[in-house]
Amino acid sequence: MPDHVELRKFPYPFRCAVAFSNDAEYVTAQAFWDIHRFLNTNEDTPLGPGLDLPITDSLFLYSVDPGRSISYFEQISGKPSPHAGWMRELMGIGCIDVLHAYGDFDGVGGFVRDMAKRALDELDRHQLKLRVWTNHGTVENTQNIGASQAYYQRGDLPGAAEYHADLTTSFGFRFCWLDFNATNRIGQSRSLTMRQVVEEYRASRTLKSVRELCFDNELIKYEELRDGRAVYLFRRYRGPKRPDPRSIPDQICAEHLAELESQQGSMIVYQHFGCLRGENGRCETNRPPYFHTDTVEAFRRLSVCYHAGKIFVTGVHQLLRYHAVHGGLRWSSTRHANGIAIVVRCVEDPVLGRFEPSAEDLEAITFYTPDARHTEIFLERADGHRESVTVQANGKDHTSRESVTVPIRRWELPKFSSHTFA
Repeated sequence: MPDHVELRKFPYPFRCAVAFSNDAEYVTAQAFWDIHRFLNTNEDTPLGPGLDLPITDSLFLYSVDPGRSISYFEQISGKPSPHAGWMRELMGIGCIDVLHAYGDFDGVGGFVRDMAKRALDELDRHQLKLRVWTNHGTVENTQNIGASQAYYQRGDLPGAAEYHADLTTSFGFRFCWLDFNATNRIGQSRSLTMRQVVEEYRASRTLKSVRELCFDNELIKYEELRDGRAVYLFRRYRGPKRPDPRSIPDQICAEHLAELESQQGSMIVYQHFGCLRGENGRCETNRPPYFHTDTVEAFRRLSVCYHAGKIFVTGVHQLLRYHAVHGGLRWSSTRHANGIAIVVRCVEDPVLGRFEPSAEDLEAITFYTPDARHTEIFLERADGHRESVTVQANGKDHTSRESVTVPIRRWELPKFSSHTFA
């Protein structure tokens, strides 16, 4: 058994990771709560026993059409809607962790910079700290961010009436999904063997495909927006079918999950839980029972893998933050008379620069160690002071090595009956 300390790729005992990035359009308040009771709790629900999965969600702050999309504000007024209270509560605990642009402006447009100021002031007033942005909808959503592949997007174009990227990134938004960040590859940031690289070449017969697999398939990637602001762009797995509940059985089929585990990858699944494609091809509001039997079965399969310690299922922000911290963690370990001390000095981050992480930043970070029961983790500050971090000692995993993990804070969905819906 190795006698050294090593940073484990995923939190113990998992070997890969999945999150769902669900876009907010067409979902009703009732559907949101019905679906999340099924996904997040172990309660009895109309879809059957809850799955107890920490799957998170997104929201709109504005919506030009409340019949199509609920939002925090009443349409574009800046006045909190009847949904604002429960949305604040869910942002506060981490159940809602993504801003799906500033709002739904499909078909109409009309977003201007002052709307961003008003929205961020409202979030700040309630001490709500969202960190993940996803572009939304049609070309009328000129609030969207374009970065290196902009065409209609003006959210990061200085001087435009819609420009907000300076405000948005200064508020703390650090991770962005843009229109060109969808992928059909199963799993990002994979641990590839030479055999897998050769198999990729044999299947594709192109060096371009091999290059994309090896060098352009990371979950997060540093990018500068058009105003020079630094962010991480992240990939979402779409699959060949339109991402709505009917495509979930294909997205997380048994073969895909097995491939993800074998290659130790991470995957953020792109979805629209609240939207179905009607017979006329247009989007329609998803209504009870929300998920067909095969979709429910697919989610149950994922839940079994999660609770068996195979697949780390988590929220979008937690998975993105984990990858950023894991990739930039600077640490050392020493042996002493009573065991092993792991000292975390800083995180080298291309977006935030070098920073001293908090215990919260280290959630899920796991170290292999030859003596888990006698291993401690410390945060070392610039003045030399060391802060002890709570850890959990783990038994041996599939490599026959012990480890220690910084525990993950698990939020709980509030009781459905405590909320009123309009």
